[in-house]
Amino acid sequence: MPTQLSEMAAYLQKLLPPSIPANYEIAAMFTEELKENEIRSGVPAFRDFLYLLYARVVEEGDAFVPPPSNEKAGKDSHHADYPAAYKFMRNLMIVLSNLGLLGTFNGTRDALHLKNDDCFTFSNRLSYVKMPNKRKMQCLQLLMDCGVQIEGLDLQSKTPATRTPLTITYPRDPKMLAGLKVMTLAQDKVGTKYQDEILHRCDYTALANKKPDPLAMLQTLLSAAPAEARDFMLALHQSYVAHGFKCNTYIGYSTRYEYFCRSKELWRFNMTSNKGAFITIKAANTDKYPKLVQQLPMHLQECVTTGYGCGKKMGLTDHCDSGCRGYFIPLDASIAEVGGVVRAWIEAEVACIRGK
Repeated sequence: MPTQLSEMAAYLQKLLPPSIPANYEIAAMFTEELKENEIRSGVPAFRDFLYLLYARVVEEGDAFVPPPSNEKAGKDSHHADYPAAYKFMRNLMIVLSNLGLLGTFNGTRDALHLKNDDCFTFSNRLSYVKMPNKRKMQCLQLLMDCGVQIEGLDLQSKTPATRTPLTITYPRDPKMLAGLKVMTLAQDKVGTKYQDEILHRCDYTALANKKPDPLAMLQTLLSAAPAEARDFMLALHQSYVAHGFKCNTYIGYSTRYEYFCRSKELWRFNMTSNKGAFITIKAANTDKYPKLVQQLPMHLQECVTTGYGCGKKMGLTDHCDSGCRGYFIPLDASIAEVGGVVRAWIEAEVACIRGK
């Protein structure tokens, strides 16, 4: 049975760009330290390294971190979100980020030099809590198992003791170091709550230093989804936005698109490690269109009868079931059968909110 950590690593692996175009916009702020050709060859190499890294975590999830001590973390998608339940992956990305941010290139651009072991205590935007030495050593060992060489590091010590300088190389593909450098810079300089985990996803589009294109990002996120689900979601998004409705996007480990009618959030598109791609509808006027409700699949009709809301408060469950987020509809091949009535359902809610 896969662990939560291995599930998360598999999810992050899917979020990596399947291909990176030869030409994409790169803001001048990123070419001050790196040449454009170094960035363009380094980013794909870094993407390939992350794929390998995540594959190792998928394979050996339990070896890196014990299961969550809080039983809720396994049941509650709210509490299972990154980074709270997955400290190891967060720590791993902190170490990677620090190596990229603090490392300086040698003359041949195939090694990064760091002055001392401050790189393992440096605090940046990713660092929510102090990282124990044991966790630092775990992360460093994993990086080395995946081909990163760290000269000057004593892994036999209880602390990451080093000589000066520390030298980072990646003999398998030295260009990866340029990719690591520029993606850590992107995470540090342009990451926001609306566009986060840039480093984790190797999001090369962040290098343009522009607000993400929601449709383009949605196409990327759904690239591995069944054609029926992808076509349904893209058409629904385009139709909704074309009619002038507000859409807030949050791109990261737990990705969501929030769609509003006037000031009311009506529905969401979500992608999470434990539930995949799905939408939720906060339909509060189902009593006004009973004939349409009768066209919904039986399980949704039963949910409508119960009403959406917090399962704990409603006495339906002993843990958070994310009921407050609305009625749950998976974006899989089944959407081909229910997509039409789901779209009509959203339109009916819009009509009620607008008072039609």
